[in-house]
Amino acid sequence: MDTRWFLGSAFQQPSAKKGGLVVKEAAALAAQKLREAIYLPPIPGVTPEPSEGARRIREVAEFLVPNFLTTAQTVIARFEAVGRLGDPVGKDSGYFADSQAWQNLKTGPNRDQNYQNFLIACSPDITETTDGFLNTFYTDNLRKDRPHADSSVLTIYHDIKAQQFLHPDHYGLAVTRRSEVNPAGERRTVPKVIYLHPLWLVDILRKHNSLLVQQADVELVARPDGPQAHREGGSTAMDTLLNWGVEGTVLHELFRLSAFGRLHDIPGGRLSYGWTNNVNGKNIDNADLMAFLGLAIKITDRGYKVDQEGMITKY
Repeated sequence: MDTRWFLGSAFQQPSAKKGGLVVKEAAALAAQKLREAIYLPPIPGVTPEPSEGARRIREVAEFLVPNFLTTAQTVIARFEAVGRLGDPVGKDSGYFADSQAWQNLKTGPNRDQNYQNFLIACSPDITETTDGFLNTFYTDNLRKDRPHADSSVLTIYHDIKAQQFLHPDHYGLAVTRRSEVNPAGERRTVPKVIYLHPLWLVDILRKHNSLLVQQADVELVARPDGPQAHREGGSTAMDTLLNWGVEGTVLHELFRLSAFGRLHDIPGGRLSYGWTNNVNGKNIDNADLMAFLGLAIKITDRGYKVDQEGMITKY
């Protein structure tokens, strides 16, 4: 059964809807370009030289993918799985979770397969209750459970209530809440949820007027008068671009779902994140590596060079 998905009602702007859809295009592009980059050294007069584009993609992919010829097929299969996603449920009635199409999916004959589906949302639907001993409990109404007190979804929830990042040095841009591989009983009717931090989305729109990485953004970090000036927080140009659009972050979260690999944060903590850590670690089972690879291929295909240090320059 194909994985189905839908967008939460917070995604009412056209740019937000497109942000939810563009990951399919990015993944399909990555799969296509990686296939072209799988070539053996040409034999003069026998096999053709690879195209310049294929060589460029191969070069940037080998920064992240170990033993490229033997592991690229695994990476390609994951990108292709994302690229095969259909349109969101309720597309013709606003994309929203309250669409009749989604209601039909929740109550139809295959509702016990709903755990394979997922929702992209911001603004967590949390109910907060207090018992007679002043203990506070939180219920995630989309996942129909109680998240742990230190759950990232509660961090997002409290940030929204405060209308600011309460821990600006350590906040998650997104979090995936997923079920075990084969849940039982009513848990089979509950979809997975990818929460995107709404304050982060607002910040992107305020600074860049789009939820997607734009050509102007790439040109800015690639300017010859000093890309250092256009980085954020001392990160590489690639880290900056990953945070300037939703594509990379949504890819990261999608790859955490079982339909697309059920990847993890490896080796864990901060070492799982960032361009430099992933170039050093080269672990294709780390979700952030897959996100960077997809973004790097997209940038390279636009005619820009991504080097091992995460710098971006025009070819």
